[in-house]
Amino acid sequence: MNTKKTIQRISRTPYWEQILSLKGIIRLPFYLVGGTLRDLLLERPVSDLDIVVPEKAMTIARHFARLVGGAFVPLDWETETARVVVTNNIFDFSTMKGETIEDDLSKRDFTINSLAVEIETSDRFAGKLIDPFNGFQDLHAKRLVPCSDTIFLDDPLRIMRAYRLIVTLGLTMVEELPRLIKRDRAKLSRTSSERIRDELFLILSCSETERVIHQMDVAGILSILFPEIDPMKKTGQDRYHHLNVWGHSLLALTSLEHVMNNLPEYFDQYSHQTTAYLERHLVQGRPVKALVKLATLFHDVGKPETFLKDEQGKIHFHGHEKVGGSRIGKIAKRLKLSRREISFLEKLVSNHMNPHHLLAVEPPSLRSVGRFFRKHGEQFWALFCVYYADFMAKKGPESKTTGLHQVRDNLMRVLSSYYERIRPKEISKPLLSGRDLIEKLGLKPGPHFKKILEDVQEAYVEERIEGKGEAVEFVKRLLESEKVKS
Repeated sequence: MNTKKTIQRISRTPYWEQILSLKGIIRLPFYLVGGTLRDLLLERPVSDLDIVVPEKAMTIARHFARLVGGAFVPLDWETETARVVVTNNIFDFSTMKGETIEDDLSKRDFTINSLAVEIETSDRFAGKLIDPFNGFQDLHAKRLVPCSDTIFLDDPLRIMRAYRLIVTLGLTMVEELPRLIKRDRAKLSRTSSERIRDELFLILSCSETERVIHQMDVAGILSILFPEIDPMKKTGQDRYHHLNVWGHSLLALTSLEHVMNNLPEYFDQYSHQTTAYLERHLVQGRPVKALVKLATLFHDVGKPETFLKDEQGKIHFHGHEKVGGSRIGKIAKRLKLSRREISFLEKLVSNHMNPHHLLAVEPPSLRSVGRFFRKHGEQFWALFCVYYADFMAKKGPESKTTGLHQVRDNLMRVLSSYYERIRPKEISKPLLSGRDLIEKLGLKPGPHFKKILEDVQEAYVEERIEGKGEAVEFVKRLLESEKVKS
């Protein structure tokens, strides 16, 4: 990490000339600070700039918004903190806490975020990195060090931020940090759901989520955020599993990440489609892959409520997936997720056993394959990811002897059947139209037309009929059977 190069990079950040023009308004030193500087030192992309001004941050931010044509967003009138949003960039302005920049930096969370550089009116800066807590050394050594032992008392959300920094920057906590987390973890329950959600999804969006999720579990953080976990820890399973419900869920998350990080190994020629699907966003900032990880962590959340031991001592969880769908919906609402995300999670958990049922028959019929894909739409990518994870996490003595390679081969045959035999017909011109029903069969238009045409299309996709002639005969048989029923 080269501090001189970093300071040169600062002058190439977006809207830099407009930032410099603020000097004529402020007429006092002001500073680029915190995570912005940290990421510049690490040569990471920067779109958010944190600026500390000696006074009147609200007034300065409002003027800057007019200067760049951005949106002015007051964040906290009491502490004088404001945000300016312009295109894809965010500028946070805050009034200095204390009389000096060193005072301000002392009130921050971690040493790697307690850095500053003074902004001058040219490409030359007051020059040196302001680093009263040796944050630059800690960043170089990949250490996460608290600025004080009261950082979580000031803001409990910093606990979540600590885990997020670990996983995004590859840091290691110094010895006193876990102790402070355990001491203050209960205060997280008083933090807003939205703030917890945002930090959680930054963690879930990373490629090594399971490592930090395990650490959060050991520290007791997850049980505070999700009380549903404690019953999962107390619920044993059948002989198809070697761990309790929660242990299995954690192992499933580990397996899921291996799948996601090695998609060609599991989806072969369809890995690009899988990647594209997982990288989508139902809501900006929260990719589908993060939702799939959350669903995997709670795919068996319904098991504690459906636990049943029969007269032979065998354990059953009848309908656990449907109960789980309801429970994950409540979790999602608590996290203030959008309606689309809530629906996505409910469907994914409620239907996570469906790939097991589909692939239990070797080979599955074309009819069952077609119905599976029609029912689940594009969510089948997520279902197959969870299916892999669930299968790989089963290690009990009565687990199927089927190897992972056989599971993969079966799944690939299903995907091939869909893309090579079913999908081309789904997107082709329908065999019959409403006009055909009128002219060739003498039917009167009505709401029943839709059902007839859907049945024709389904039969065509499933290769039970071919061509328009067979489609007409199929409708005749369909109408005759309806007459018999009535």
